[in-house]
Amino acid sequence: MASKIFTGDMPEMMENILSNLRNEHYSLYSCALVNRHWCKISIPILWSDPFSFNKLPNFISRYFSFLNDDEKTVLRECGSIGTIISNTLFPYAKFLKVLDLLLFVCKVQLWVESLCTDPLRQVGKEIVNLLLKLFIKSGATLSNLRTYINFTIKPEIFYLLGKNETFFSRLQDVSVEGVSSESNMDGAIMLLRILAENATNICSLSLNTLNSIHAQPINEVFASIIKPQQHIRRIILNYQLNLHSIVSALESQCKSLQEIKIFKCDCSDEFRILMDCENLKVFRAIYSADRILLRILSTSICKLTILEISSNQFDASNVIQILERSGSLLQRLKLESSLEVISQSSLLETLTNFCPNITYLYISSIKFSTQLPRLIQGLQRLQFLTLKWIRDENERANVIKKRVIRLAKLLPSTLRYLEWKALRSNPHNDDLLNNCNAPLGKLLIHVDFGKKKLSETLIKFHVRKKTLRYVNVTSTDLNLVKDFEGYVIHVPYEKLVVHC
Repeated sequence: MASKIFTGDMPEMMENILSNLRNEHYSLYSCALVNRHWCKISIPILWSDPFSFNKLPNFISRYFSFLNDDEKTVLRECGSIGTIISNTLFPYAKFLKVLDLLLFVCKVQLWVESLCTDPLRQVGKEIVNLLLKLFIKSGATLSNLRTYINFTIKPEIFYLLGKNETFFSRLQDVSVEGVSSESNMDGAIMLLRILAENATNICSLSLNTLNSIHAQPINEVFASIIKPQQHIRRIILNYQLNLHSIVSALESQCKSLQEIKIFKCDCSDEFRILMDCENLKVFRAIYSADRILLRILSTSICKLTILEISSNQFDASNVIQILERSGSLLQRLKLESSLEVISQSSLLETLTNFCPNITYLYISSIKFSTQLPRLIQGLQRLQFLTLKWIRDENERANVIKKRVIRLAKLLPSTLRYLEWKALRSNPHNDDLLNNCNAPLGKLLIHVDFGKKKLSETLIKFHVRKKTLRYVNVTSTDLNLVKDFEGYVIHVPYEKLVVHC
C-alpha cells in the first residue's frame, strides 16, 4: 500500500493528503521536490492561491510565457518588466482557484514597484488586466472570489467572462466588497451581473458596503446573485442601510441557510423570514438592530449550535427563549453588552438548566452572583471561557472573594483557555489562579494593581499545573512581562484571543 502511494498509483489519496497542506506553502513546496508524481499533485495546489503568499510576488513573471504575441508586445511597452519572460513547465494560470481582487492588485503593484525605480501606476493596471485575461482564457475555475473594484477593468475582460461560463461556474465562496469610487461603479455592477448569470453553486456569500452612495445599486445586483443559487448555507451582511431587496431574495434560501451574520446593519421586521429557516444553526448579530432580530428569532423554529450577540443593550427574555429551544444543541455562546449590565438571574438559570454542552462561553457586563459558579459547575465540556464581570460595589470584598475561589475550584478539567477581566477594579486575580485546577494552556488577564504579586502567582501556577504556555496581560506596567519571562510566553492580545 505504501509503495503505491509513493509511486503515484493512488493519486486521489495523495491529492487529499497534500490538500491538507494548502496553507503551508513551504511544506507543499518541499513535497513538490520529492518526485515527479508528488510534483504533479503539489504544483496545482501550490498555485491555486499564489497571491496569499507572504513574500515578494516574484512568481508573477512565470505567467508571462503563456501570453500571446500581441499581449507580449503590450507587456514590452511596460518597460524593463516586459523582458522578464521565462519558460515554464506547468500551465500555472489554469491552476488558479482563489482570487482576492484587492490582494491581487496590491501584489502586482508591489512587484512592479520592486522592479521599477520610477514605477508608473498605469503599468500595474496594465499587467493586472493582462493577467485577468490570461486566467480566464487558460480554463481556470474559481472556487473562492473576493471582489473589490479599485481599478478599471477593460471591456474585453467582461466580454471574455461572458463567453467563458466555466470561470465562475464552480464558485462556492464569494465576498463582495465596497466600490472605491464612482468611476468603478459600472464595472462592479457588470462583474456582479456576470456572477449572477454563471455562478449558481455558491455556499457562502458576503456583502460589505461602506459607502452609502453606492449601497443601493450594489444591493440590488447582490440580490440577483442570491435568487438563482441552489443552496446558500452562509450569508454575511456588513454595514448595510437598506436591506429590503436582499432580505426578499433570501426567502428563496430558507431551506438551505445554516449561518447568518449581520454586522452594523439597519434591520427591520422584514427579517421575519428567519422564522422559516429550519436548518439555521449559527446566528451572529453584532451591533445591529438586535431587539428586532432577537424577537423574530425567538419565535422561529430553528435550533442553534452557535449564538453570538454583541450590542449596546438587548432583551434577555428573547435570548432565553432561543436558549430554551436550542437546549443541549448549543455549543458556543457569546453575549456582550457594552452599555448596560446583562439581566442575569433568569438568563443564568436557563443556561444552567437547558444548555449543558457549551464548549465556548463569552459573557460580559455581568455581576459576580452566586449563580455564576453554579453555571460553570454544570458545563463539564467547557473549553473556552471569557468572563468580563462587573464588581458590585454593594457587595463586600470578602463575599466576592469567596465566590471567585468557588468558581476557580469548579472550573472543569476540559478548560484550556480563560480570559478574565473585571470591568472595574479587580483584586481577585491571585485568588483565581491559586485555586484553579483546570489545565489552562492560554490565559488572558487584566491587571490594575498588585503587579508583582501577579507575576509570582503566574509562575506558581505554571510550575504547579505545567500546562500554561501562553499569556496576555493587559497592564500599564511594561516591566511586568519581564518578571515571568522564561516561564510562560507573552503573546499580543489579538493573536491569543479566541473568537466565537
